[in-house]
Amino acid sequence: MIDLSQCDFKLPPFDHQARTLQESADLRHYAIFWEQGTGKTKLIIDTAAYLYKAGLIDCVVVVAPNGVHRNWIDDEIPIHLPDTIREDSSFFLYRSDKSANLYHEQAARKLLHEPGLTWLCISYNGFMTGPKKTSRKQGTHKWMGGKKYMWQILKRRKCLYVLDESIDIKSPGAKRTKSIVASGHYGDFTRILNGTPIANGPFDIYPQIRFLDPLFWKNHGFPTFTEFKQHFGVWEKGFRHLPGGKKQEYEHCTSFRRLDELHDMIQPVSSRVLKDDVLDLPPKLYSKRYFEMNPEQQRVYTAIKEEAMAFLDDGGLVTAPLPITQLLRARQILSGYVPTDDPDDEPVRQLGKTNPRLELMVEETERHGFKGIIWVNFRMDADLLCHRLGKTAVRYDGAVDEGPRAENKHRFKRDPKIQWIVANEAAMSRGHTYTEAHTHHYYNNSFNYIDRVQSEDRSHRAGLEHAVTYTDLIGDPVDWKIIQALRKKQAISNKITGDREKEWI
Repeated sequence: MIDLSQCDFKLPPFDHQARTLQESADLRHYAIFWEQGTGKTKLIIDTAAYLYKAGLIDCVVVVAPNGVHRNWIDDEIPIHLPDTIREDSSFFLYRSDKSANLYHEQAARKLLHEPGLTWLCISYNGFMTGPKKTSRKQGTHKWMGGKKYMWQILKRRKCLYVLDESIDIKSPGAKRTKSIVASGHYGDFTRILNGTPIANGPFDIYPQIRFLDPLFWKNHGFPTFTEFKQHFGVWEKGFRHLPGGKKQEYEHCTSFRRLDELHDMIQPVSSRVLKDDVLDLPPKLYSKRYFEMNPEQQRVYTAIKEEAMAFLDDGGLVTAPLPITQLLRARQILSGYVPTDDPDDEPVRQLGKTNPRLELMVEETERHGFKGIIWVNFRMDADLLCHRLGKTAVRYDGAVDEGPRAENKHRFKRDPKIQWIVANEAAMSRGHTYTEAHTHHYYNNSFNYIDRVQSEDRSHRAGLEHAVTYTDLIGDPVDWKIIQALRKKQAISNKITGDREKEWI
């Protein structure tokens, strides 16, 4: 346990930040499972400052989702890093789109030998990039790529190695997960940060903790992921049909068990904090708005559900032979459009003369005089909304490049004429702060529990001075099924993290 008088804080920590810093700063492995908005990033920056001052590290490596890694450099470090440490620090944002640039390569190589405390922020995608040719006056040169560069940093420097939003390595069999988990062995100190470490079930936690400490699961009697799954899952045999009338036997997980045991296992190497326990924030307020499909939507929806195909009013054909495709088409139909099968036709067709979901959302925007966020799942939704909302809205999704995204974020936060930001959950649900927003409208939901929980907390966090309203637009049993699936995933997550049940959606 460290002496806090040795720490030089730029901003005074909250009690839970000071307490956890005191308990964990000199530990090699630690997981910060704090709810969104409770100050995980500040804790890591203060930890880095302490470890550097004590001579234990000379580098901080942060791997984060794309866009979130930039927030560390642009927003968080300037706010929380003590000036005395900042003067002795060098910062580098690894950008995959610039890796073929000679100046970017030179800056990256310089970081390998830079004196003082160096900070490297790289995205998960950037970590996995391979060699790439760079332009030079004397011809071309091959840059080593993100993965080899990371290994160079970790082997040459004394690193505090941090995974922000570590849920991104929840799939043990994925190539990215294997590479990042293996690299954790070379961190002098390792940390994982996540407000919602469980996305779908207890299996999500395995690779995250294994990155943190390669021997953790082996020391607890689970040397392999298979043994871990067998212990915490209930498995049944089933059969899948193969071409030619053959059957193949397989095992599938039907439920989970011993979740209290798993909670007790990870508790000594982790800290769990909820906003309700440490921050005096206004409440979250939930509401729902309902709409009816127009006649063509209803007809096409029924046909897709019952026959896996539908003819549009103008003769266009839509098919959905697989259940997963039927679900996707149902969600699109509820949003007022659907892609057709004719390659010579329009890529997306509007259904009916009116779009009930869109009209309801426009009505909602007219009722509110404060800033708000509209969350969408499909690019077409953002297109339609931004067209209707005009100059009062900006967007943050896959249709906007990284630079314009940052500009749109700045405009939403600073420009009083911009009332709405239309965002895709996958693009903006993590690493951003929008305490200016009074309302969050879920134009439609996905089955991704992490994105939903994370997106809610872009506003509900430290610094908030007003209540936030979360409104879901619901048009059919499909919308209800998604909400029920999200609630089920929350119940499993609460069991593992030890969180109490609370009202949600």
